[in-house]
Amino acid sequence: MKFISILILLMQIPTSFALDCSYFQEDLPVLAGGRVKPFLVLANESIKFLTGKTQYKDQKSTLTFCKIMSGELEDLPILVEHIDSQKFLEIPDGDKFTPASELLAKKMEIRAEIVGMKENTSYKKDLTKVFSRINTYEKIKDGTSLQIYQGTAQETSADINLNEWVHISEVLNSADLGPILKQSYQNYISANGDRFLLELTFAKTHIFSIALLISLIAIFLLVLLKNVKTPLIVTGISISIQLIGIVMRIMISGRAPITNMYETVMFSGLGALILSLCIFYFKRDKLFIL
Repeated sequence: MKFISILILLMQIPTSFALDCSYFQEDLPVLAGGRVKPFLVLANESIKFLTGKTQYKDQKSTLTFCKIMSGELEDLPILVEHIDSQKFLEIPDGDKFTPASELLAKKMEIRAEIVGMKENTSYKKDLTKVFSRINTYEKIKDGTSLQIYQGTAQETSADINLNEWVHISEVLNSADLGPILKQSYQNYISANGDRFLLELTFAKTHIFSIALLISLIAIFLLVLLKNVKTPLIVTGISISIQLIGIVMRIMISGRAPITNMYETVMFSGLGALILSLCIFYFKRDKLFIL
């Protein structure tokens, strides 16, 4: 009888293991949003969309993403920006975040509120964004937000074959998850090359932030120094870095950098800087660079 009781207790012990987030390397190729990108890029985009920042509690976005998949972050604070949205969700004054678990519980209420509004007000737009954040969180949690490569190592066509990709949810609970992800990386590189890693370099170098800093230095030098040669050299360095960044964006996306607001701002800023230098060349007036 005692043996049977012990056996029943052992059967009740959970057999699942905690998800080992070290398996999810930042350079793992994943399919999301219709294109292949490094896991770090997807994690940065997702966590920033959910919380407003790429890092949560000073931990890497890849770790936060993994913890959501493992169910460890039920109360991840989700960003709610509009004051009317905050009132509707009963968020305390001065706070802009609410736990993911509470938003999930109110998902249908949020949807009903959105449907009930006829005019496309800023409140409706923000509440729609909150609803999208809930869906993003759910997809990460249930493992349908990304797919991993399960094709062969043989070279394939440039087009994405969806039959070669599976949702991470299909292998997430496997005891061989580590080897599966490692093999996925190796096979994808062998079949398709490592061009997708250019986006990882772009994300980690923060190239446009560096260019902005150098441009600010050039402005200060232009104001402080009588000789414009040094500021112009520094400005030239900034332009070169921005050109490199734009070329990288074109290679990553395969199109001109004018299809979204981020790319348009970067391209327009570079164009304005080059135009001001051209005018300065003819007018010889610092005002045109400032």
